[in-house]
Amino acid sequence: MNSNTRIQPTPTRIVAIDALRGFALFGIYLSIIHSYNGSMVYGGVENDQAGRFIGLLSSTFINLRFIGLFSLLFGLGIALQENRFRARSLPFSPFFLRRMAILACFGLINTTFFFNTEILLVYAVFGTAAYALAKLNLKLAVAVAAFAFFIWGNYFELAHRGSLIESFGWFQEAYPFERIKEIYRTGSLHEMARLRWIEYAIVYTDNGFHLGMSIAMIICGYSIGAKGLHIRFLENLQAYQKQFALALAFSLVFALYAIATGRALFLVTEGPISAVAYSVFLLCTLFVYLYLICLLHQKTHGKSLLVKALANNGKLCLTGYMGGAFAYTFIFHSNGLGLYATVKAIPLHAIALGTYLAFTLFSYLWLTRFKQGPLESLYRKISYKN
Repeated sequence: MNSNTRIQPTPTRIVAIDALRGFALFGIYLSIIHSYNGSMVYGGVENDQAGRFIGLLSSTFINLRFIGLFSLLFGLGIALQENRFRARSLPFSPFFLRRMAILACFGLINTTFFFNTEILLVYAVFGTAAYALAKLNLKLAVAVAAFAFFIWGNYFELAHRGSLIESFGWFQEAYPFERIKEIYRTGSLHEMARLRWIEYAIVYTDNGFHLGMSIAMIICGYSIGAKGLHIRFLENLQAYQKQFALALAFSLVFALYAIATGRALFLVTEGPISAVAYSVFLLCTLFVYLYLICLLHQKTHGKSLLVKALANNGKLCLTGYMGGAFAYTFIFHSNGLGLYATVKAIPLHAIALGTYLAFTLFSYLWLTRFKQGPLESLYRKISYKN
């Protein structure tokens, strides 16, 4: 391949999109820390009233929203890369499949050594499926996204959840909570790795809403990037003021209802109207977060300290994701402090915030000397074969 046609990472990045990635990563830090401090089957530490309220707020405003935003940006990134290859008349599919294979390897490493509900392996599979479907028929892909978002989780809850969960009925007998706490606090690396993979299987067996949102947002992100709609949105934010106001109003009203009832998840088995409203609530809160970060970027011309910090973190998103998993493993598991299932909600969120701020400082210092994060650089070298 001639040097003038070799694809390289673009030297000019869209700062607003980097800031969105950094903001999504912040939400991921807040949401995944619960998996390090407790079991998806048994729960975690018994909290006091203040802690339970913090947990309810977290479930209402954080859970699923940021994985949705993360997925949307992941799909968008696929489309932007493809556009660059197309502009130089170079084949994209072999490169893309290689990147997804590398991403899957990162996911395998993460699950084995750090994180029992990690998402990179899922992204590698869903990203490949979404790309193949969109290339086949973009309109069909969007229809599948709508089905996945609004129907998949609810259908799963109605038809399959009970039978699939029963297939893991042996787990509580083989792994009572005291045994899980013993393994994560003092167990060997092999014992923890085995337990992580078992919990990983359980989590994604019992997670129709999570999986449905992930593939739906990946498809939507790809569709937006393929049509160039992200540029139109960023350049014409004022045109979306009415949609933002409606989304904000609905989000606030439904959030108040959720907090008042003490419920953060509304299933179709409990009432189809509230279940549909909950799905709309997820979309509205996601749009509100996205719009506010883009508006902040526009009003400050990308020069505010917050936007710069978020954008730096977004540039090092893979490093931040894997680094956060490493830090949490050190804090909560036996190869570190062994605090598993001992930290209550308020200090738990303080740890998440402190870890993210530490990563923010790392990002700033790293980017003063290097153009890419350490894992981003490795990912690039393997992907581009240079």
